[in-house]
Amino acid sequence: SVIVPFYKVEKYLPKCVNSILAQTFRDFELLLVDDGSPDACGKICDEYAGADSRIRVFHKANGGVSSARNLGIEKSTGEWICFVDSDDWVEENLLEILHNAATHDDVDLAFCRVRLHETDASSRSSKDPVLPSGKRPAQTLLRETLAGRGCGGSSCGKLYRTEIIKKFELKFNETVSMFEDLLFVLQFLEKSSGTFCIQNELYNYLLHAESATHRLSPEFYREGIKAMNLISDEFENEQWAKPLIDKYKSSTKLKIISTHSLPRKELLNLWRDASTAGLPLSKRFLLKTFSATPPPKLDTLYVANQNI
Repeated sequence: SVIVPFYKVEKYLPKCVNSILAQTFRDFELLLVDDGSPDACGKICDEYAGADSRIRVFHKANGGVSSARNLGIEKSTGEWICFVDSDDWVEENLLEILHNAATHDDVDLAFCRVRLHETDASSRSSKDPVLPSGKRPAQTLLRETLAGRGCGGSSCGKLYRTEIIKKFELKFNETVSMFEDLLFVLQFLEKSSGTFCIQNELYNYLLHAESATHRLSPEFYREGIKAMNLISDEFENEQWAKPLIDKYKSSTKLKIISTHSLPRKELLNLWRDASTAGLPLSKRFLLKTFSATPPPKLDTLYVANQNI
């Protein structure tokens, strides 16, 4: 079951859908989930469904990408699930390679590398660390992913065993709009056994102005903090995870603090609560040094410049 949620992406959607229909592996269903899109996306998908019996379209009120993916999971009938974002596209052998790896080695998750594409047609490899190709225990990959060197935080470019998702009632968290992918991937790995890494770059991720990861607004960082806390809660009883989560939380807070992207009061609270656990000496020194002094009054500086 290939699940594609969509909202206001009519100029990207045909390329995405066409890349899935061109797969060398033919035994799949394509679930297109209309998250209340106000443009022509719904009509485009209905036309695709009329031309190919493997396609099913679901129209729903706008509720966010997590609710759309969850509906896709609920309606899926395949033994495996693959998520594709509607502004991305996949190589024609993505499903064939991932399915062969997953079934031949009897694992619960198979994943590939991602290639990033700019709107100016330039492209580059993802910055995710390159893992050795082949089979590895899910718990090993879980630890590696928490440490920032595993299978990446995106739900895409991966093939999941449906039985695991439905047995443990795994869903995307609809209370956060950022980093919900990472939380889902971590929860899946926690319930899984074997995984398989494919070195090929089979998933193409489009970077553009409308991409969620480009909306670096205060709300983006607030959502990041919320997701960080949810991940911490998920593994609060796992002693092995505590050092990794402490390091992840510290790095996230330091990154947010350095951007000065939140109001002064929120930054100051992060500043005071930031731990140095697991951070390199240079970053620990920075936090220690600045924890005694509040962030600069950027709002005051901005007003002053505006007056000038």
